[in-house]
Amino acid sequence: MYTAGSAVVAGRIDQPGQRDFYTFTLAQAKLLYFDSLTQNASLTWTLSGPRGTVVNARSFTASDSFEFGAGSPVLDLVAGDYTLMVDAPGDQTAPYAFHLFDLSQATAYTPGTVTEAVLSPSRENDVWSIHLASSCSTAPRLPTTWGS
Repeated sequence: MYTAGSAVVAGRIDQPGQRDFYTFTLAQAKLLYFDSLTQNASLTWTLSGPRGTVVNARSFTASDSFEFGAGSPVLDLVAGDYTLMVDAPGDQTAPYAFHLFDLSQATAYTPGTVTEAVLSPSRENDVWSIHLASSCSTAPRLPTTWGS
């Protein structure tokens, strides 16, 4: 049983046709974020739960960050049982890793403070929360370039 929001999951598709399954239960509705730590466009993941298929065969390289494309990569999930499946097409075998963040547990960031962080591995995403007063009428300015 996998716990959403817990540590990084690392696995491997060792045999042609193998699929790896991870199950978890949400006691209440949650916002989750799938952070792919694998640069392999052939690997896909599918998430199914009480509403049926939430994500269908999404590539690991099109799951987060700028590769996601239009829309939001945040998963708005209801309470219930879920199964996350990792698959590789045909006879491919490959290692993989991912982190399924629970956004309610994101690290709080205080506007105006300097924060340094290291992304390790480099494909990792860090998740922060910013709490703004309801009277705030401006969006936070984020850097347009990130470290070298």
